[in-house]
Amino acid sequence: MFLPVEDRTIKPVTLKGLAGGTKFVHQGILFKLAVDKLKSPESSEYIYGGNAPSFEDAQEACGHDLKGAINYYRFHRLGVQVERQSALTTKKINLSV
Repeated sequence: MFLPVEDRTIKPVTLKGLAGGTKFVHQGILFKLAVDKLKSPESSEYIYGGNAPSFEDAQEACGHDLKGAINYYRFHRLGVQVERQSALTTKKINLSV
């Protein structure tokens, strides 16, 4: 997270959507690191915080993603499939798996 991309063992990947934070794939598992990103490379506005990044709001959005998946899971008997998910928060770092 704090190393330059070229020095990281697991490199971030580009997938659809900005709001999920920085995404990594390792051994077929998608990891999402909850961070507040700029809306676009040309923008000076952040997705959650506006003029400044809001890591708290990014973490809250991660929690909402997890709650949404839990609610979809209730419909598995109807054929709705949702991958298992979990969230890990430590020292203000939120990792969704």
